[in-house]
Amino acid sequence: KLLMEPLYQQEMLLYSRHKNELTTWKNKEELLKAQKKALLSKLNKELRKGADESETLRQLEALQKNRGEKPVRYKFIFNDATTAAIKDQLCGQWRSVGIMSDEAGIIFDGYTLSELPFINKMWDGSVLSVDRKNEPEQMIENARMTLSLMVQPGLFDRYMERKGSVARDSGFLARCLISKPATTQGKRFINGAVTPGGSLTAFHERLMELAR
Repeated sequence: KLLMEPLYQQEMLLYSRHKNELTTWKNKEELLKAQKKALLSKLNKELRKGADESETLRQLEALQKNRGEKPVRYKFIFNDATTAAIKDQLCGQWRSVGIMSDEAGIIFDGYTLSELPFINKMWDGSVLSVDRKNEPEQMIENARMTLSLMVQPGLFDRYMERKGSVARDSGFLARCLISKPATTQGKRFINGAVTPGGSLTAFHERLMELAR
């Protein structure tokens, strides 16, 4: 948590900003709908009477051009999500995400890694077609995905017992750099404790340069 703290802070900032932008956009959309409804009603009357409708059509066209794009949700950290939710995000305008957690037991026991071939393709930067019932086909392209998962050894061992063969045979494990530091349980003494210093600060600064 300490290592990735600036990213989590940035994520909350982006969420709050998007929430405000989305509210503003929705209010404007409601106003545009009301204006369009009034213009269409006026157009129907003009057509029935055989009157000149060119000005109404011009106003409708101008109204359509005045529509703003829906605000982009800049979300780059997923820690408890289905693959469908991640696909929806990557089909949008923001196509760089990370599956990150300092308590990744929820990921290894959940749905996020239930579709490993998809994770592999996104890790490779491959193009993927996404089809949904009653929705047009969407393409995921130029996407970027990274994984940073911290989990207790026991939880990871249980994951490997359940799904280790699939993770290995699919090539998922081969794409991961797995590290298992020596445990410090029973050896965490107060004397000589090390507090974060300049190196962590420099890392945080560089991390935010890349994130922004």
